[in-house]
Amino acid sequence: MSQKLGFSRISRMEESSVLTEFVDRMIRITDELVDQIKTGQLDGEFHFHQDSVQASAAGETVSLDLLCEMLYERPEIAGVELCGDEVYVSVAPDYAVYENNTNYHVLNQEQVDVIYALHTLWLHGVGGEQADFSDCLLKDINLSSRNLNRAVFAGAKLVDCLMYDAKLNTSIFDGAKIQNCQLINAQAEHCSFRNAFIVMTDMDTANTKHSNFTGVTISKYSVPKDEPFTLADDSRGFSMTM
Repeated sequence: MSQKLGFSRISRMEESSVLTEFVDRMIRITDELVDQIKTGQLDGEFHFHQDSVQASAAGETVSLDLLCEMLYERPEIAGVELCGDEVYVSVAPDYAVYENNTNYHVLNQEQVDVIYALHTLWLHGVGGEQADFSDCLLKDINLSSRNLNRAVFAGAKLVDCLMYDAKLNTSIFDGAKIQNCQLINAQAEHCSFRNAFIVMTDMDTANTKHSNFTGVTISKYSVPKDEPFTLADDSRGFSMTM
């Protein structure tokens, strides 16, 4: 009888130890994630995939539901939404950092369509001019299936843009900020994304083979099931935060 009690007590102690380790792990991951949210946010928004959390836990058990609850209890966080394997976080106003969009030249869909028409002529060598969106703000713009090969987006800010199946080969995105855009099946080979900031953007199945990602920060990224893109061999300085 005493032997059975001894085994039972040891079992409870082991369970208690495992639970303590789990709680400590969740607290650590939450603290690390909050720091990344504060530094990696764009206009008060942040997004991450559960795969990045599992990677941070080095294969140890992590509860995504509990993590969301722990995040929501933090004063830095205003809201947390769990959508499948994706987590969308809103930063509390006291900690949110909003960019001054007055520094950008704002373009609407009609203006972008005109630029695209001229770019099409330029690509075919019959006049027109190269599309140059440098330092422009493109919000809620539809660029899906457009041929924007060799276009310039240096220093631009793209927000909530649709870019399904867009052709962007050899385009320049140096210093650009790409937020909550859809680049599914986009062709972006030999592009330059140097020092770009890509946030909450779905690049699942996008082809970025041989593109330059030197100094790029990909934050709140929707990690695809397979390989989302191929980094060039010389793409040093690449970083991804949750």
